[in-house]
Order: sequence, then structure tokens, then C-alpha cells
Amino acid sequence: NVICFTGYSAKDPGNPASLSSDKIYHIFRDKNGALWVATSGGGLSRFDEAAGTFTAFKLNPEDPTSLPSNFITTLEQAGPNRLWVGTLGLGLALFDTNSGKVIESYKNDPNDLASLSEDTIYDLAVDSQGRVWAATARGGVNLLNPNTGKFTRFQNNPGDPNSIASNSVYALYLDEPNGILWVGTSGGLNRLEISTGQWKTYNNHRGLASNTVVGIQPDGASGLWVSTTRGLSRFDTVLGTFRNYDARDGLQGNQFNIASTARAADGEVFFGGPNGVNFFHAEDIFDNVYEPKVLFTGLELFNLPVAVDGEILTQPVEYTSSITLRHDQSVFTIEFAGLSYQNASRNLYRYQMEGFDKGWSPPKTVRRATYTNLPPGTYTFLVHATNNDGQWNRTPAQLKIVILPPWWQTWWFRFASITGL
Repeated sequence: NVICFTGYSAKDPGNPASLSSDKIYHIFRDKNGALWVATSGGGLSRFDEAAGTFTAFKLNPEDPTSLPSNFITTLEQAGPNRLWVGTLGLGLALFDTNSGKVIESYKNDPNDLASLSEDTIYDLAVDSQGRVWAATARGGVNLLNPNTGKFTRFQNNPGDPNSIASNSVYALYLDEPNGILWVGTSGGLNRLEISTGQWKTYNNHRGLASNTVVGIQPDGASGLWVSTTRGLSRFDTVLGTFRNYDARDGLQGNQFNIASTARAADGEVFFGGPNGVNFFHAEDIFDNVYEPKVLFTGLELFNLPVAVDGEILTQPVEYTSSITLRHDQSVFTIEFAGLSYQNASRNLYRYQMEGFDKGWSPPKTVRRATYTNLPPGTYTFLVHATNNDGQWNRTPAQLKIVILPPWWQTWWFRFASITGL
């Protein structure tokens, strides 16, 4: 469950039963129901919910069985009455919750490739075999076999496309039933097929909002919610596609923080950032299916608006189905808009001058198209639009455009030239 503290602070440092630090990295409820608070600078605190008091466990330089650091980043269950404790710069510890003592510590040894690759740990995941997956700040993903005390390292190899995208790892999600470890890195969202060791990377070139992934939560169906430094992405693990959300969708901001995500027992997900927290149930998030109608909103000649004076327009352009231009009216711009007002800045448009363009323009948010020196002839200008969620309208807006030839290319001039009249 997601726990929110109200009224418990370290404002009374002289009270040993107060919270040891106001800076909290992680909150964890163990299998016995005890609530543990990992703090920055205050070590580990156990909360007595009935009494409203805390018991602090901190680094004691004179006691080798105390915590290795007072800067605790993450916690995971390690078995009955035991916790895995990740720290900021001082490795991984196995903590006995009954005695309050550290049973085993793991740190980087430069001379041992089977040691922890790096000592700052951002996230942990424990599989059904008791193995520990660790996300490190600069050393990639590490897998600890507690029976041997040895680590297997998964690190980036620039020469190997089948390697993790970056050694800066911020988040883990273990989908053990499907044999997949999802990894958030500074190089995108990574997928490890555990049985084969095959890695796959999904980054901004594949639609991810940002390559820096700081949180991962399952959506309860076939997808993942991924928090980044440029918004929130919903990833469809079957199709391999992303649907991105930003501050215009109601997010607290586009920036999300490391170690600021959780999933409640009922499936509600939480993502925190500098401006607050967003929380929702995945089934409450759905796309806008409205198909916007497109209207023509303006016509310009040589960058000047065309007046409704009868020469070109006899009525406003939105009510006009056809316009006729002379050959020397060679630079004109058509403006248009999709009638979808929910986050209208995200509406996309594509257009085509039928009879001139070879295909549709790339989708973009620009609501105008300019043409220069169209050959004399009859054309049809077509425009499609999407709403804010990318739903295209199926029937394009149409505007017939006739470009008159110069007098020396008219049939009557050519006839006169041939006959000598």
C-alpha cells in the first residue's frame, strides 16, 4: 500500500522516538506488517503505528553490524524477518529486523568482477529464487546469488547491440511470470529476457517520451506506465508502442523523480515529481475518440489576408467551396483548424493538393499550407486533422482551386494565332 505520513517529522531531534529525518527515499511494509522508512541522512526507521513512534537504526562506526550508511535509498523483502537495504554510495546490506543488525554487506571490490559493480543502488527486485536484482547509478544491473555471494553484471557494451542501453539504471520492474525484467535507464526503457539474456531497447526514436526513465509500474493489463524526465508514457508491451502524456494532460509537470513511484494493492499507480504527485487507475485513462471536423479559416495572397469583396471571395472562406486565382497570384496560403478543443495544441494536420502533391504532408501541428507557382489547372486541396489523442477524422475538408492560364496560353489566343485572326 502507498502510505502518506501526516504530522510525523524530525522537528524534535532531541526525541529519539521521532522520525530520524524529514527526507524520505522509500517506505516499505514488510511481510510481518511492520512499516519501514528509508531516509536520507537518518538511516532506517521502523514506525509503530499504534503508538505513533519511531525506532531508528543508524550507522555506528564502532559497530560492524550496524547499517553501512545513514543514506538509505530502497528496501525489499529478503525472507522472514530480513530486509535488503540499498544505500547511497555504500552498497547493499542484508538486515535482520528482529535484532536490528546487518547480517551481510556487499560492496564493490575493484579486483573482483563478481562483486557489486557500483555502490549506489536506486532500486531492487527479488525473484522467487531469492536472487536480488539491483539497479546501480553507474554500474548497470547486478544480479546477486545470495547462496554464493556472487554478482552477475549486466552492463553497456558499445560494440554489442545485445546489451543494456546505459549503465545508469534508475528503476526495475520484474515480470517473473513472463520471464522479463524491465529496466529504466538514462538510455531508454530496456527489456531483458531472463532465460536467454537477450536485451531490447525502447527509446525516444521508438516513441518514448524521454530516454531517461525513472519509474516503471505495470498497468494490470498488457502495458507499463513509465515515468520520465519529459512526461509519462504508457507502453503497450504487445505492440511495442507508446502513448505519451505531459503537463497539458494534467500531470504535475513533465519532470518526474527517481524513486518516486508506487502501486497500490487495488492497482492505483503513483508518480511523483518536483510539483507534486499524480495518481490514477489505469482503467480510468482512455483516449479521446472524437473525430474533429476541419474548417478553412483563412486565405492569404502574398502573405496578406484576402478580403471578402467579391474578387476572389464572395463569402468567408469557411463557407467557400471553390476559389479561382489568376496565374500571377502565384503565392497563396490556406489556413485551417480542427474543431477539437481538448488540448487543441496537440491536434495534428496533414494535407494534400490533389493534382499537384504526390502524397500527404507529414502530420504536424502547423495549421497552414503555402503554395507557389502552381501550373494552370484545377486542383482540390484536402485536409485531415486529429484530436489531442491522435484520432484522425475520416472525411477531409475540401477546397477546389482553379488557377487560370495567362492570356497567351488560352485556347482562344492559340486559335487566333493559328488562324491568323
